[in-house]
Amino acid sequence: MRVSLFVYALTLLGLFSMPAYASDKDQKLLITLNDQGCVANVIQPESEPANCPNRSDCKKKDGCICIKPDKRIDWQIIPATRFRLFAKDGSGWPIKKCKYKRGVMTCKVDKQAEPGDYFYNIEVEGCDVIFDPRIVIGRIQ
Repeated sequence: MRVSLFVYALTLLGLFSMPAYASDKDQKLLITLNDQGCVANVIQPESEPANCPNRSDCKKKDGCICIKPDKRIDWQIIPATRFRLFAKDGSGWPIKKCKYKRGVMTCKVDKQAEPGDYFYNIEVEGCDVIFDPRIVIGRIQ
């Protein structure tokens, strides 16, 4: 009886201590443009559930998302405009491949992506790059 209680307690402790901050679902981000056609904001739509409950430094309104490897991220730009995503210097890039169609860039997170924070930029031709949203990769075990 003592052993089974000990095992049960260890199991519960393990559940609460694992890095469960990464979402096990595909994610969506919305890119809005200003009057000059440049990036005004990058946010996770309100209709999407919060995906970083254990990370107070990663908010939906800041375009920060938490995600597991091998999941998809959709960036939708309004109005539909061609744009480019690229890693900030020294940040690394966890994205494996992307497709652009009618204002939506769909990318897959590499299944071998290492856990950590990845900062990136969004570039629209003719505009200064001023946003540095973040992708937080974590593993749920």
